[in-house]
Amino acid sequence: MKRIAMMAGVGVLVSTCLWAGSAGSQVEEPPTTIAEEIPTTTAAEAPSTTVAEPATSVPESTVPDTTIVDAPTTTVAEVPPIVIETPADLPGQHVAAGSLSFDVQFVDTPTFNCSKTLDLAGGQTNIALDDAGNLGGLYGIANSGTGKAGVFMVGLGAVPVGVAVLSVSDDTCEFDAVGIGNYAATGGSAELEGTGIGIHPGQYTEGEFIELFKISASVQSVEAQPSLDLTALEAFVLRARPGLELPVPTVPPTTVAAG
Repeated sequence: MKRIAMMAGVGVLVSTCLWAGSAGSQVEEPPTTIAEEIPTTTAAEAPSTTVAEPATSVPESTVPDTTIVDAPTTTVAEVPPIVIETPADLPGQHVAAGSLSFDVQFVDTPTFNCSKTLDLAGGQTNIALDDAGNLGGLYGIANSGTGKAGVFMVGLGAVPVGVAVLSVSDDTCEFDAVGIGNYAATGGSAELEGTGIGIHPGQYTEGEFIELFKISASVQSVEAQPSLDLTALEAFVLRARPGLELPVPTVPPTTVAAG
């Protein structure tokens, strides 16, 4: 810090008393003494001295803020249950008369192969036509012996390829399969033939390759309004599989901190 000080010297004028006397002659007149007035000595007034005080800024406190903040409250969001709205806005038309044939052959365990032809009359199978008026897809549930078969098949359109999902559970067949292959269709029929992969009571862990996956549908008549009981479809898809035991997931309790 710089300190600036200004000081003025004090000037003092001192006049010496003058003394003058003459020795005069030997005249008997008494000597006359003239005393000169002694000048008054005036001391010069010392100028006031102002010392500029440096501007001093008080630094802000560097002590950390010790304000206690409440612990955040953990909110557990509830996941709403999946609800299937019925009736749903379904595409296509309901099959009033027709048939569905399939042939599924597993490469390692042929004892689980399944080949059947199902009557679609009285079931809940629907079709959808493509832009050319051909059978572009089929979906729904059909009766299969003492059980049911669920099917979803669709052609990709731009190329002659299709994909399908087939699930069957009855007195002679039990499997779930996904296949891909060549797809061909007309106004009243469709066929997919290729390969796939599936699971069955003999192979739930890793699945098994399907060397032949073939589905064909033939439709004789349709009804304008599609029909499918989504609750029944859900129950069929989530059915218990013979020999399949799935671990039940456990959810640890969630602790919610008080605010």
